[in-house]
Amino acid sequence: MPAPLRVPALLDLSLDCLADNIHRVTSLGGLPEELVCVLFEEVLLKSKLSPRILQLFRDTEHDLLLARIASLNIQPMPVMAMSSQSKWLGDKPHWG
Repeated sequence: MPAPLRVPALLDLSLDCLADNIHRVTSLGGLPEELVCVLFEEVLLKSKLSPRILQLFRDTEHDLLLARIASLNIQPMPVMAMSSQSKWLGDKPHWG
């Protein structure tokens, strides 16, 4: 006989919802370090990490989280600015 299904804890449901909607979060300030670390792992599992989200986590300045980011060797991507002189968009390349 299969084991009865476990009702998810409110914390688990909240973290899942927060990770799904992390792109809408503007600050993680005030959250305990342990909670922010668990949320970071959930965001990684859901492949929701972006440069802005990474900075959001770094801004918490939690030591355990910063160590975890360093252990993964996650670096912010450099900003790539397009030249205003470029005619690439909308024009056929000169070699084509």
